[in-house]
Amino acid sequence: MHHQDLNHAAELMKKMLDNFANNPEKIIDLFSEDAVVEFPYAPGEALGFPKKLTGRAAILTYAKSLGLSLRDYKINPLSDWGRYTLSGTKTYLFEYTGDATTVPGNKPYHQDIHAFVEITHGKISHFCEYWDPFYALTVFDMVTVKTA
Repeated sequence: MHHQDLNHAAELMKKMLDNFANNPEKIIDLFSEDAVVEFPYAPGEALGFPKKLTGRAAILTYAKSLGLSLRDYKINPLSDWGRYTLSGTKTYLFEYTGDATTVPGNKPYHQDIHAFVEITHGKISHFCEYWDPFYALTVFDMVTVKTA
């Protein structure tokens, strides 16, 4: 039973991630009404990277804003993901990569990502994604790296 649950959770996540920045209207029904999305390493609202979103409306607003910053966002194939179930829970850990092109700037964007996900009644109730904030700030020209 756990293997089926893990596969269902992975397929749900893949569908959500494939559409998050590209077709945000397609993701909203995949979340529970009171879903929480967290980005613990995000630099914060002041820089356009919120740490926490609560509820479908906030999630949809954020997802729509990503389309203004990233073009052609793609997640690697599900067969390449790391997939794990936290024992005795409906919480899963997924490892995947995301690639896109920045807007403006037309720069390649790549992240190696880890996410903890809770599924409740077949919907995403908690999504906690870890990615490299320094890289994001650098590729969007929000910080400059000086070399010696």
